[in-house]
Amino acid sequence: MESSKDAVTPISTRELSIAAAGDRTSLYTQAMVRCLRGREEDSTDAPSAAALQVLVNMVQGRMLEYLADSICLNFHITDTLSRTRILNALTSILSDEFFAVFRRKVRERPDLVLSIARRIIRKETRGCANDYQKATDRLFPALFRKYFECRDLNTLLELMESDETIERTLVLHLLQQRVTDHAQRQRLLDVLEQERDGICTALFMDYLKDDNLAGLLHSVESGHWKQEADQIQEKLAILQGA
Repeated sequence: MESSKDAVTPISTRELSIAAAGDRTSLYTQAMVRCLRGREEDSTDAPSAAALQVLVNMVQGRMLEYLADSICLNFHITDTLSRTRILNALTSILSDEFFAVFRRKVRERPDLVLSIARRIIRKETRGCANDYQKATDRLFPALFRKYFECRDLNTLLELMESDETIERTLVLHLLQQRVTDHAQRQRLLDVLEQERDGICTALFMDYLKDDNLAGLLHSVESGHWKQEADQIQEKLAILQGA
């Protein structure tokens, strides 16, 4: 049984219909809706193990999707391809080890995942677009703190942004956005195409985060970027004990 602190009233058939039809409702959330349909009309029935597993997977997927959307929002990314790359990278990085605490809590109290799914569905289907963003920005950090024991979401996001695949996606987006001269942008892309270890990507990101595009262009045009990349490589080797 759910504790009074975590219990959330079952969702009505009308609310489920609105959630299923919502344009901005996540596909993960829509899957939660399909899983809850029928059961919510008779909430005394215990969910099957299969239904619980589906809900667990969809909740985890929605949490990862929120992280991906937060990164996209921070860097003003709106294209689907970049978002998909970031989400896929997060799925690879945050393995079962990250979700172990959540899964343990669900094993101890299976109805917990029902409460979380209901909260997500309600938050995503109420209010206008502005309210939606504010609501999700309140809900998901709270869920991360309480059920995933992730106390500092900003630190987690910064760590994820430094992943090689995600960082490269962000750098390519920023170059496309900020470098209007085609020849200059191509020179920068040529340097990135030559690398295999992510060092140049990290170097470019440092310049871009400092809003120092002129410095980055000068470094590439002068060839100084090679020396800077070597210095970063040496520091990494020291840190790794090489």
